[in-house]
Amino acid sequence: TSGTTGTPTPAPTNAPTGTPTSAPSKTPSVTPTVAPSKTPSVTPTAAPSKTPSVTPTAAPSSSGLTVGNRQLSVGMTKTAFNNALASKSTDVKREEKSPQGFDVIAFRENGNNSSLSGNQYDQKYSTYILAYLQDNEVIGITAIAPGMSYAGEVSYGTPASTLASNGWTSAAGAYTKTIKGTEVIAFVDALGSNQVYCIQAFSDSFLVDDMTKVSETTLQLKYPAEVQTAMATESGELLNAYLVNQGQSAFRINTKLSAAAKSYSSEIVSAEIIDASDASRSSSDIRSSIRAAGIAPGAWGERVLIGNMDAIGFANSMIESSGARALLWSGDYAVMGLGAGAYYDGTVYYPNLVIDLIDKVKLI
Repeated sequence: TSGTTGTPTPAPTNAPTGTPTSAPSKTPSVTPTVAPSKTPSVTPTAAPSKTPSVTPTAAPSSSGLTVGNRQLSVGMTKTAFNNALASKSTDVKREEKSPQGFDVIAFRENGNNSSLSGNQYDQKYSTYILAYLQDNEVIGITAIAPGMSYAGEVSYGTPASTLASNGWTSAAGAYTKTIKGTEVIAFVDALGSNQVYCIQAFSDSFLVDDMTKVSETTLQLKYPAEVQTAMATESGELLNAYLVNQGQSAFRINTKLSAAAKSYSSEIVSAEIIDASDASRSSSDIRSSIRAAGIAPGAWGERVLIGNMDAIGFANSMIESSGARALLWSGDYAVMGLGAGAYYDGTVYYPNLVIDLIDKVKLI
């Protein structure tokens, strides 16, 4: 029988959301300016259905970020960074723009590998890297990958307690430390394993408020159509990278479902909604929207976020919100659609992200 799931879920915890930089003394995160208020009707499963796909590893001694055989660091030229990625035809590598105006390289190992299907599909998301560049120089790197490490001080799976005892500063779901002039942020899965799942390294040339707080940044933010598309795509990739490295299955990203999410995102902008609780809609309205895109779902759910600056902000808000995790971890859904937009009131931007989830694609 058909089942319905929840509309927007409770407020995310104060999760680190910035893409780039941070000063050692400042919190490297920001909560969305507003948050959904409703509790999803789904009940999260008692425990993950799979064991984590990686075991924490000892960090090799490198002065930068190590991801597999790749040595990456802030300050590299674009050419050097691309050489270090050594991308193949079976990988996904895109060049796009961030809301802050930085050039972005999005890299997903095996993302184009058509031989990976069934249980191997998750490998399309297990290694994910985002690099931010200004004037052809890398000013920030984010990675979610098994075995990744930074300068021998932190690795994927490092317990939060180890970071705390080694002089890292705790800041709302993350730990920060200045290492050789670079600010390093280790995100921990505070509502799960309480271990590191994402590592970021940023130039100290930018203030954290500029990079994370939409209402306080001094940068000239821009959200043209191509940036909105990139923001939605990167959000989905970050969430899938997080999930598969936690032993969960990656969602299939569906273009029809993304069109439904984008349609509602545009409605939010047109209605000048700045509070996600005001963007809440009934389960029947969500179902009707999905059916209008040509899909007949058996189970469906939706999450609306408003106020994060970029993809990393939105993804981490999902991960650090108990309500949002209920949707991601429930096991009721296998397909995801994402749409992003941004309302501008003449002074401040209010970016939004709509995430629609269904059990399977059944075309009408």
